[in-house]
Amino acid sequence: MYFSKFPKLEYSATGKTTDTKIVTHLLRRVAIKESLDDDMKLMDEYIIKEGETPENLSHKHFGSAKYHWVLLLTNNITDRYFGWPLTQLDFENMLKDKYGASGDGVHHYEVVQSSGPATSTDFSHLIECNSDEVGAIVVSNREYENRIQDEKRRIKLLDPNLLTPFVQEFERVLNEPSVA
Repeated sequence: MYFSKFPKLEYSATGKTTDTKIVTHLLRRVAIKESLDDDMKLMDEYIIKEGETPENLSHKHFGSAKYHWVLLLTNNITDRYFGWPLTQLDFENMLKDKYGASGDGVHHYEVVQSSGPATSTDFSHLIECNSDEVGAIVVSNREYENRIQDEKRRIKLLDPNLLTPFVQEFERVLNEPSVA
C-alpha cells in the first residue's frame, strides 16, 4: 500500500534512452509537518503492548492493517524492525548479541543534575558522570537498553477520523513535482 502511492519514473541503468524501465521513485520522501506532530488534538498518546506490531495496531486502530505505514510515518519511524519496540525474546537476544555475557554489566554512571528538576519520568533529570563522582549510580546495559525500548513504546496515534484526509494529503504531496 505505502509504495503504491509513490510516483513512477523512467530509469536507465546504462544511461541510454532506448534502455529505460518504469520504476517506483523510492527516494521520494514526505515529512510530517511539525504543527501536526505537535497538535495533541489530532494525535493520542499510546503505549505499544508486548508483541504488538504496526500491522495489528493499525488494524485495531484504523480497522485495516494496510495503514501500518501511517503509524510509522506519523511517529518518524524509518526502520520498521529497530525503530519499533522489540519483543522480550528479541530484546534478550539483542542484549546477548550486543553485550555478550555482560548484558547486566555497567553501561555508565549517572547523578541527579545540580540544576533543574530533581525527578522526572523519562530520566532527563539524570546526567552521565564518572564512576568516582559523589552519588553516582550504576546504569546497567540492560537498564540502558530498556530505557530505549520504553521510549520506543510511547507513540502517537492519528485520530481515525483524520485518516482519509491524511492519506489524500500524503498522496498529493508525494506526487507534487520535485524541487531540484
